[in-house]
Amino acid sequence: MDIRKSILAILFCISLFHLAAEEPVWQSSQGKLPYGARWIGMEEKLSSGKVLQMGICRGLYNDVVYPGRYSQMKCSIGYDGKEILLEKFEVLMHKNSVRFVKLRNFKSNLAIPAGGELSDISYICISKFRNNWYPGRLQENACRFGYNGDEIKSTISVHVLVSSNQP
Repeated sequence: MDIRKSILAILFCISLFHLAAEEPVWQSSQGKLPYGARWIGMEEKLSSGKVLQMGICRGLYNDVVYPGRYSQMKCSIGYDGKEILLEKFEVLMHKNSVRFVKLRNFKSNLAIPAGGELSDISYICISKFRNNWYPGRLQENACRFGYNGDEIKSTISVHVLVSSNQP
């Protein structure tokens, strides 16, 4: 429990730093999109033809904060080979102050931290999967995210989220 509090305190401090610099911030959500939240611009096309907007979220699971995809009022994360759907989570709030860079150009000091453990900070990534872009967490040069009940580990077109205000 002490590690969880330490992680949350560190993430809170990082969020305050970003807020002071007019950077993106995280806002709590419980099944409802916070006012002013923006979609990251990705779409999920279902086999039925329906198109869903996706955003970036993060939530606590097994005492660790994981970034994931916000869609249909839940936060979907990938964990231990499975998709986990969280009902309590935070949504990334931004005013077009974020951008994605290719993994090969990634520098962790420019990335927006989204969770993880004290010794292993998670960064937000997106990757191309089945003709759509899916957000998740960067781990071992792959983007890991929940999809259709499974955790997907994709190395195709991996990009990392950074602040647009950084060089």
